[in-house]
This record gives sequence, structure tokens and C-alpha cells, in this order.
Amino acid sequence: MTILERVKTPMAGKINRADLLASEVDDLKTANGNLQIEIDRLQAEAKSSQQPVNDLLSKLTKELQEERTKNAALTKDLHDAHQIATCASPLKSPATRHLGSAIDESSDRLKYVVDSLQQELDKVLDFLISKKMLTSFLETQTQTKLDRNPNPLILAARTANRGCVAALLRLKDGPKYMARPDDTGRTALHYSCLEGQAGVVEEMMAKLTKKDVNQPDKEGMTPLMAACFMKQTDIVRMLLEHPGITVDGRDATGATALHWACSNGDVDTVAELVKAGAPVNKATDEGRTCFHAAAWAGHASCIETLFNGSTAPELQCDVLGATPLHFATYGGHAEAIKAIMANVADLDLGLTNKEGQGYGELACLSGNADAIKALLEGGMQLDAVDKEGKPLVLAAAHNGLTSAVQAFIEKGVDKHIKETNGAGLLHLAAHGGHFDCCKMLLANGFGTEAKDGEGFEPLHCAAQSGNRDTVKLLLDAGGNVNSVTGEGLLPCHVAACTGSEEVFTQLMECGADTMTRSKDGWLPLHFAAQWGHPKLVEMLLQVDGADINAMENVEGHTALHIAAAGGKKQCVTVLLAAGADKNLGDKTGSAAWQVAQANGNSNCAKMTAPEGAAMPTPPSSRGRAVRGGRTPSKPPSTGNKTEYAHRSSSRR
Repeated sequence: MTILERVKTPMAGKINRADLLASEVDDLKTANGNLQIEIDRLQAEAKSSQQPVNDLLSKLTKELQEERTKNAALTKDLHDAHQIATCASPLKSPATRHLGSAIDESSDRLKYVVDSLQQELDKVLDFLISKKMLTSFLETQTQTKLDRNPNPLILAARTANRGCVAALLRLKDGPKYMARPDDTGRTALHYSCLEGQAGVVEEMMAKLTKKDVNQPDKEGMTPLMAACFMKQTDIVRMLLEHPGITVDGRDATGATALHWACSNGDVDTVAELVKAGAPVNKATDEGRTCFHAAAWAGHASCIETLFNGSTAPELQCDVLGATPLHFATYGGHAEAIKAIMANVADLDLGLTNKEGQGYGELACLSGNADAIKALLEGGMQLDAVDKEGKPLVLAAAHNGLTSAVQAFIEKGVDKHIKETNGAGLLHLAAHGGHFDCCKMLLANGFGTEAKDGEGFEPLHCAAQSGNRDTVKLLLDAGGNVNSVTGEGLLPCHVAACTGSEEVFTQLMECGADTMTRSKDGWLPLHFAAQWGHPKLVEMLLQVDGADINAMENVEGHTALHIAAAGGKKQCVTVLLAAGADKNLGDKTGSAAWQVAQANGNSNCAKMTAPEGAAMPTPPSSRGRAVRGGRTPSKPPSTGNKTEYAHRSSSRR
């Protein structure tokens, strides 16, 4: 007989309705206890039985279906009973005295009983819902490959199943699941923090012990560090509210949660940690504090937040002798540099790391002009040098840091400052092909006629850079297209070495004399053949008056000798097609094929040998470039190198 049937039975009388409802409460309590016993039994069975997990899940699913059917009817009956109770007139009866002294003979008597019954039923239903969640969740997980002994709480946390997490925590083994890590040493709390599951963490908070909330994984990372690493500020706030939280824990490298927060630039988290008492001067195993971490990543706001705390961060040196300012300058973080200089008193701008690199040199290496400007504005000396003694303004010009060079100029740096080889600011900027920097220097009065120690003008340097716009800029500013160095090199000689067709065309359009020889008698044609630029060889052969068999002065080599000796097959092909003389000998009487053979370039030797020539097998098929007179021994670099590859000092 259901509750509704008992309440509606006329013979029961109105006096006995409360007794019947109270009896039903007892029955439900018993049912609740039985269900808990059943769950415990199923858990024990799952742990000890060797049958497949799917079989156990099928059994549990069937039982749940039966329980749902029963409880649906129970809920309906309770609803109807509640409606009857609200309309019934309770009578005094000794049968209701066992409900306790709190239940009087008023009209609220029956309603109290029904409410009590409702609460008990809610507990049963909540338990069943939890059981259903677990079953459904495990059914999903068994479709994928699981660990041999999976932690269901970790599975639930990683899938953001808050309801399942809540259900697991209600079980008797809930605390065990909370504390049990996986193979990486991570618990369910770790994964919830790493994946930003704030709701799941909130569900766990009431169950967390001091050990749980500070549990490190195998790399020493705690849940708090994990939350900081993933910039989960809300989770960090929740964890910091736990009475057992530790904010100064260190991972395997010695980093704290504050290190992680500063590295990620999470200002809010940094503020929360500082407020909670996280140590700002605690260093890693390499001697780096959270101040280093914020400076390395360029998080100026985090640096400001650290200084706003009760304990100011110190400008400590790490194991390499680097301070946070070294880190900020090397990273090119101008705003971080400004924040450090504004907050650190008595800052020594001349301090170097163990490699001898100062703040200015590192800023130049970063390539960030704003970083250099920030140092200048903070008081760095205009004559600051790198560890080799080279003025930083020259390095800035060579790297094309236009605004930094301009800042040096505006601060009053000596415009005539030069390198040891006599190269000035415009030489270096042109050598790097830095159009904007060259334009700025020209606007500040730098002239195109300035020569370095070997007679190179900025136009020569620009020709080597391969940047046509820079070459045109200098030509338009009055650069001499046929200016000669101490070795007799014109800009077109230099362009022939680098092989830039655009630059060479620009020079020819402006009147470059391609028939001029260097002091060693080398024509641009010889340089183009030596460095293997067949397009330039073709262009030069089309110039009026071009002599394909012209010899240089030192060894008497023609362009064909030079190309064959260096193994430049494409240039050899172009020269032969244009009519180069195979039989022409140099000052020793050697033809091109013989020079190629002597330098181990058998392929070029075969191409240039006359019919019937006897060619012995060379000791090596690897080519060796011919070195005529004082010509370059290797192609000039277009990288940021101060010395020019076509200089005499580089090719002796």
C-alpha cells in the first residue's frame, strides 16, 4: 500500500495519518541505509572482482532503472499526500506523541511530518542521482583506454564533470580519491587547476586537507603553482582562502608560485600572492627571484606590483651575475626597464654580468631601440661601450636602431665617433642596409663623402649590403658613384662581389664605370666570375667595350680562369657561350682547364678543356677558389658584421 493509499483510507482516520507518514519516513531511512550498503558492496565488488567493468556497469544501470521507477511513484504519492495534508484538520491523538515534544496539536502538525518526509526523500533522490552520474560517467570513460587502476575523481575533474565530482566526494572513499595521485604525481586538484575548472575546485574546497592543497607532483608543482601557471586568478583566490595553504613552496627548480605568476604577467594573481605573504626575494636554484622572472618576460606591471608590496624586491645577481635589469635589457623590454629604474634606488648602470656585458650592450643585442632610449633617459653615459670597448652608438647604427641612434645624437653624442678602422655612423648604417637609419643620419648632417681608414665611402658599404633603396638614397644625397678606395675599388666592384642585380643596375643607371680596374687589375667582371654570379656576368658582357678575355694584373687570369678555378659552372657556361678563349694562358702559360684541374674542379676542367687535352685524375673533386692578387678569399657577408668582407685585411 502506497502512502497515498494509506492517507486516503477512511478507516485509518485523520488521527492516524501523521503516524503513517512518520512510519514512511522510517522506511525511507532504512531504504537509504540499504542503498548505501549496496553502493559499498558494488565498490568492493569492482575492486576485487575480475569481471569486466562493463558487466558491473550494466548491473548497476539495471538497478538504477528500478530505483528510478520506484522513486517516481514515491514522489507522486508524496505530492498528493502533501496536498491532502494541507487541507486536513489535524486532531489530537496519543498516536502522534512519539514524534516529539516539538510537534504540538496545532494545524502545522501534519505539515511538519510531510516536510520531514520530503527531506528524507530528497536525500534518497540525491543519492540516486549521484549514483546515476557515476554510472553514466564511467560508461563514457570505459569507451576509451584507461589506466589499470584509474582514479575516478581525476577522470571527473579532467572532464569538468562537477556533478560527478560532488557525487564521488560524498562516497566513503571520497577523501582517498582526493589524495591519490596518478603516475605523474598529480591529483584531481592539480588537473582542475591546470584546466581552469573553477567550479570543480569550488566543489572540492570543503573536503581539502592541508596535505591535499599543498600536494606537489613529481616535478614539485603544487596546485597553487598550477593555477598560477595557467593564469587562473579565481582559482588562486579560492586556494589562498584555504587555512592550510602554503604560499612559499618551491618546485624542482626552486621556483615558487610567485615566479610562475610573474613569468605569465598575471598582475591580479601577483597582487593576491603578495598580499598573502608570498616571498618576493626567494631565489631559484639558479639564483633568480620572481623579480628576474617578471623582468625576463617584460611584465612592467608585475614589477610595479612587486614594489607595491610590504617587502620591496632586491636587485639580486643570479649565478651568471645577471640582475633583473640585465634580463629586461637583453629582452628589449623598454617598459620593464623604466619600471626598474623608477623603483630601484642607487642603480649602478655600469654593472656587468660575468661575461662582461653591461646593460647597454645587452639592449643593443636585443635590437630594440626603445630599450636603449629607456637606458639613456635613465642616465646611461653617452660614451658607454661594450665588452670589447666599442661605443654602443656605433653598434646601434650597425644594427639599424634608428630611434636609438637618434636618441644618442639628441643627447649630444660625438657625431664624428668612429671605429678603429675609421668607419663612422653612416658607414655602419649603410653597411647594414638600414635605409631609415641612413635617412635620419643624412638629415642630421652626416655627409656621403666621408671615408674610412681604407677609403671606403658609405656608398661602398651600401653596395655591399645589397639594399637598392639605401644605395639610391645615398646617390640622391650626393654620393659619388665612381668613388675609389685605397685599393682602387669602385662601388660597382663591391656590388659585383655581393651579386645584387638590383644594386648593380642602380649603379649602372647612375653612371658606374664598369671598365675601371682595381689596383690589382680586377674588373667587376672578374669579381662576378669569382663569386659565381652568372646574371651579373651576362650584364657586364653586354656593356660597350667589354673585353671577355681581359686579364687581371697579378697572375694574368681571365674571367674564365677565375670561374673555372672556383668551380663556378654556371659562370663558365655563360663565358663559353659568349666566346671566351679556352686556349688563352695566364702568366705561367696555364689555360683555364689546367687552372681548374690544379684546383680540383674536374667538371669545370672538362668544360673548358680543348679537344684531346690529357687530364689526369685530380686528388680531389672539391673545388678551391683561385686567389688572384688581393681579391676576396670568401664571399662578403651581408650580416651585421662591422668589418667588411671585401677589405684587404679579410682576404689576405
